Amino acid sequence: MIITEESVVIERPIEEVFAFFHDPANVTRYAKKRGVLPARVGRLR
Repeated sequence: MIITEESVVIERPIEEVFAFFHDPANVTRYAKKRGVLPARVGRLR
């Protein structure tokens, strides 16, 4: 997993994080909140 400067420390089990990012709707909502592109967030999977 590549960690970039826009990554956030998520205090949750990694399985939960992967499940969250596996849902495109969540990725888009997260990206809008963070101000990053969905494609960039998708690379964190």
